[in-house]
Amino acid sequence: MRKSTLVLASTLVFFSCQPSEHTDGNQAKRSPKHGGTLVLSSWGGPKTFNPIVSNESSSSEFSQYIFAGLTETDAHTGLPKPQLAESWTVDSTAKVYTFKLRPGLSFNDGSPLRASDVVFTWTKLAFDTAVECAMRDILMVDGKLPQVRALDSLTVEFRLPTVFGPFLSAAGGLQILSEKRLSGKTGIAFNAAYGIDTPPDSLIGAGPFRLVRYEPGSRGIFVPNPHWFRKDSAGFALPYLDTILLTIVQDQKAEVLKFKAGEIDVISVTPQDFPVIKPEETQGNFTVHKLGPSLAKVFLSFNQNMDNDPKGKPYVDPVKLSWFKDARFRRAISWAIDRKTIRDIIWNGLGGDANGPFSPNDKYWWNASLSPLKKDIDSAQAELSAAGFKKGPDGKLRDAKGNRVKFTLLTNTENQMRIDMAGLIRKDLEALGMEVVFVQVEFNALVSRIDATFDWDAILLGLTGGGDPHFGANVWKSSGRTHMWYPKQKTPATAWEATLDSLVIAGVTTADTAARKRAYDSLQSVVRRELPYVYLGHPETMYAIRNRFGNIQPTVLGGALHNIDEIYVLK
Repeated sequence: MRKSTLVLASTLVFFSCQPSEHTDGNQAKRSPKHGGTLVLSSWGGPKTFNPIVSNESSSSEFSQYIFAGLTETDAHTGLPKPQLAESWTVDSTAKVYTFKLRPGLSFNDGSPLRASDVVFTWTKLAFDTAVECAMRDILMVDGKLPQVRALDSLTVEFRLPTVFGPFLSAAGGLQILSEKRLSGKTGIAFNAAYGIDTPPDSLIGAGPFRLVRYEPGSRGIFVPNPHWFRKDSAGFALPYLDTILLTIVQDQKAEVLKFKAGEIDVISVTPQDFPVIKPEETQGNFTVHKLGPSLAKVFLSFNQNMDNDPKGKPYVDPVKLSWFKDARFRRAISWAIDRKTIRDIIWNGLGGDANGPFSPNDKYWWNASLSPLKKDIDSAQAELSAAGFKKGPDGKLRDAKGNRVKFTLLTNTENQMRIDMAGLIRKDLEALGMEVVFVQVEFNALVSRIDATFDWDAILLGLTGGGDPHFGANVWKSSGRTHMWYPKQKTPATAWEATLDSLVIAGVTTADTAARKRAYDSLQSVVRRELPYVYLGHPETMYAIRNRFGNIQPTVLGGALHNIDEIYVLK
């Protein structure tokens, strides 16, 4: 399952080094495929190792190897498949799911993983409103959460308040944590648990690797979890790799330089870097895999937060808030942006048009009836005029009360593609008479502004996504943590946000796929009309992977590393 999260870069990256020296339970049954090292790169490093409260890719890049859930998403089909649960049944009402855990499961410290750990993770952590858990928005239907109980040490029952179409996939969205280790850190204290200052040997999870060392700003070192349950077809223990090094790089430029120097084995290739990377395939002994338009959503958004800070000061200047809340203003922004120039100049013609919140590679769920977003300066000016904005003799745009239209646009400093996009967008908006102050902010600091201090006017950012549309519920629900233009609303601030809430419910409370499709088509239409996110397009998904690795199977949905425990170094 892939919930929508704030995305720093496209994916994880690797380079090779000498195998590490360590021993574990896998050493007793090693095949010729065992051994070797991948070093993954991460821009900026994690905010937390906590998989329950994490809501940004910089953190999940680390935690995804340490922890695991009941199910996982098949990277080729998008359908749920077993992970910690070996099987499940559903009753005739489609509201009672019974999961059977794999016998003999253990956490990476050797302690047993039981049904009680599943119940603890779901009810005492994710369901606690004091815990900052984005998955809670996805699991909650019409204000209600499932009832979870252990039937025995290997069996967990989930009683849903109503039919929940994608529940099997959603069940993989919560990584299972140890009740023994964390029972004393529930409630608000859990938000600080498993922070980046946690000793690595205290990070207890059931994923394929365990963290053995973390050097802030430098790297994380992972070795196989000796208690990982999976084996290959010959009965040899997985993972094959001896070590993963997740190296922290400053930004996209540094990452590309390391790849060109032969230090990195796999890189997510941006359209911007494609002309630099592609010609070196033969000399560098790698292959560029082109997979089609990304599932990620690249967008411009405006802060519509109507609340006040603890001192009573509005988070957003009231004058600016009046602009940002006006859909005509947002539509004018959209009409003014020349997406074709962005694609031709910055993306080197690689990628696809956006027509709303979903990518064409979302296949069945994409609303193909919506026309592509495009530039139309006359329509932009008409929207502004209808909203009372006028350009003065000095060429500056003013609102109906005479206030000059000026705001700050933020993006993250590590992502050169977004920085270059922001430059073009600023010129497009200046042509309307707007003054745009462009500021670059380190990614994790930018995330804090979005979901903690709410100190921003406009942002150029991206969200991951793909798979079942309900896993973006944390974005669309007005109460959602990732409803970033105005998060955590007690009641919907607008009629159209109330409509989105109802469509999220309609899309999840039926097992009828056609009915779900109609609900999500309507959701896309509302988002297209209101434009809380001004979508900019879908860059091409590409990976450059050196030819010395086996079992490489990159997909748009799963990325380059979805089968990390099966990847090996060719001898």
